[in-house]
Amino acid sequence: MRRPLDRGQQMRRRIERRRLVPVAIAALAGAVLLGGCGVGVGLQSLPKFGTLSGPSYDLHAQFTNVLNLPVNAQVRDGSAIVGQVANISTSNFKADLVLKIRKAVLLPVGTTAQVRFDSPLGDEFVLLRPPATTGRPRWLTNGAVLPETDTSTAPSVEDTLAALAAVLNGGGLNQLQTIVTQLNATFNGNQPELRSLISQLGTDFKSLEAHRGDLDNALSSIGNLTKQLNSGSAVITAGIDDIGPAAHVLASENTDLRNFLTQLTRLSSAADKIISRSGSASIGDAKALLPVVNQLVGVEAQIGPDLQNIADFESATSKVAPGNYLQVSVTLHLLLNGSPQTPTLNGGLVSTTAAGSGALPNGGGTSQSSSGAAVAALLESGLP
Repeated sequence: MRRPLDRGQQMRRRIERRRLVPVAIAALAGAVLLGGCGVGVGLQSLPKFGTLSGPSYDLHAQFTNVLNLPVNAQVRDGSAIVGQVANISTSNFKADLVLKIRKAVLLPVGTTAQVRFDSPLGDEFVLLRPPATTGRPRWLTNGAVLPETDTSTAPSVEDTLAALAAVLNGGGLNQLQTIVTQLNATFNGNQPELRSLISQLGTDFKSLEAHRGDLDNALSSIGNLTKQLNSGSAVITAGIDDIGPAAHVLASENTDLRNFLTQLTRLSSAADKIISRSGSASIGDAKALLPVVNQLVGVEAQIGPDLQNIADFESATSKVAPGNYLQVSVTLHLLLNGSPQTPTLNGGLVSTTAAGSGALPNGGGTSQSSSGAAVAALLESGLP
């Protein structure tokens, strides 16, 4: 027989039942969440026991995917444990991690973070990679943020197996078989040509290798030219902007320019006709002037001495009369039916003396002819 409970024992039983009800409800809710939601919750995602002690500072790191990284996961710098993951939250499809770093650990600006594994089935941790600095670095301080561009996630076993399944399951292998079949069909019967092609390619590569220095110089020159063009981009842009209005003006005057060129073409045709006609006329005129030129050449021996005498007379005049005028009294003696006369200058008088014997029409000897008297009177009447 069960002994009846006293009043105190009954009171304790009621309190214990009331405590067990919330615990049962929480366990039931957890079972529903774990059984009905495929979010990949497992033992690895359960929080780990914290191992960080002592003073620390916080860093925020933004990841696109942290896999099953649990809270309190280790933060390492190489093989040394320098901190742990204090909190994981999500926003805008990104994970924001709060990393607690030991205060004695200094991390330079530019440090990157990556979620990695101890082994293919091991624990996940955050690996920090400081950048290679040559000068005096700047250090990350409390509250600093590692942006998404400085974080990454190492490939997991699941990703590797999924990629391998995609290759094996009707993917790359089938395509590779098609490629090999087509290459065999292409090469069949074309072996000499392919050997020649491969030999020519080898020669070409050797030639390129021999001129590698020239190629490097050409590429360097192109690089310098590109730098010059980049440095003068503002001037080039300004020039293009200035050319725009000019091109617009030329475009607006396109009709006038076309008409001008058309008229110029017509003018050239007319000029060709004029030149051809005037050329034939000039040839005719030259042929017509040829007899006149021949006549002038024939009398050159007769006119030449007279012109020379006139030139000598003009040069002597400035010596005889340095003023503005010269008084000259000329007496001409002409023998009409005789030999040529030789002019003489006697006391300022110009006279002509017969070089030979002859008779005037009136039967006299050497005398002043009527024509000579007329010339002398004409010259004397012109003097002051």
